[in-house]
Amino acid sequence: MSVKNLRDLFSYITTNYLSAAKENYSGHELAKVIRDNSKEIITPILSDPELTIKGSAGMGAWTGSPWIGIFDKTETDGAQEGVYVVYLFSDDMQRFYLTFNQGVTRSIEDYGRKLAFQKLKNKAVEIRANNAPPTGFKADDNIKLSGDAPGADYEKSTIFYKEYSSN
Repeated sequence: MSVKNLRDLFSYITTNYLSAAKENYSGHELAKVIRDNSKEIITPILSDPELTIKGSAGMGAWTGSPWIGIFDKTETDGAQEGVYVVYLFSDDMQRFYLTFNQGVTRSIEDYGRKLAFQKLKNKAVEIRANNAPPTGFKADDNIKLSGDAPGADYEKSTIFYKEYSSN
């Protein structure tokens, strides 16, 4: 499958993810689309050598909340820490979000879940207090991804977001 633009990419993911997640993850075409085609489509749009694109459908198994992140190399090299822009997909594939978000993994490892999420919340409040959200974005963490981790963790670490219907 070759997707040619963002609309095709998001449509392909939201249309096929739930059925793909019932199949073997290893070598699956949809996981490759999320990892590889997302880079091919988004990189030329950004045209900034300091930005990298990474997509994930899971690590060895399907995740309930796939994502495609855009990372500034001067800020972070991946989704585990720092702030970055990321598309997050709800576990029912009915919607997805373009978010300005924070990595949760490193904070949880360093501080434990309770303190990590308090620190992430404080950072989000600080950023919101000093920066207006981009036009059309909301400045809260009221996205709806999943009741379970990792989606529930991504919800709590959101700073700004814009919601899209998969339709």
